Amino acid sequence: PLVERRGLEISSITEADDAVFNNARKITAVTCPLLVMHGEADDLIFPGEAEQNYRQAGSAKKVLEILAGVGHNDILTAPGNAYFDCLRRFLRDTAGIV
Repeated sequence: PLVERRGLEISSITEADDAVFNNARKITAVTCPLLVMHGEADDLIFPGEAEQNYRQAGSAKKVLEILAGVGHNDILTAPGNAYFDCLRRFLRDTAGIV
């Protein structure tokens, strides 16, 4: 989807290409605890793509956080320290790290 949004038409994809570039497929193999953080205003990788990866992840313990007010390159500056609060919560809840 990212490549197509940039104006490149992809008429066919080889199995090798799909194995490298299909994140939604690859994430099914992820079984460790998973945190997916994404900016709600991200216009490079759409939030729906993060939601799809979250849904398809093979992890039993997974968290999805869509952060308000930020896009793709400014997620660290999410209002209210949201990025670091999410990270702290995830580490505390999955590994006991505060």
